[in-house]
Amino acid sequence: GVPGQGDILCCMKGRFIEIEVKTKTGRQSEAQKLRERNITKAGGLYILARSVDDVRQALTKAGLL
Repeated sequence: GVPGQGDILCCMKGRFIEIEVKTKTGRQSEAQKLRERNITKAGGLYILARSVDDVRQALTKAGLL
């Protein structure tokens, strides 16, 4: 992996998705924040997930579910 890389990487309907899994109080590192910006800028979807519902909501909002 690379610094800041998320915990789960996948492609859904041709779109790159990266998921960073955190606890309720977990915080993103600066490397993770930079990674999120770069993925979003390139048209990918970055999800900061504290629950399965967070992932489901983000995928639905992005029109992938």
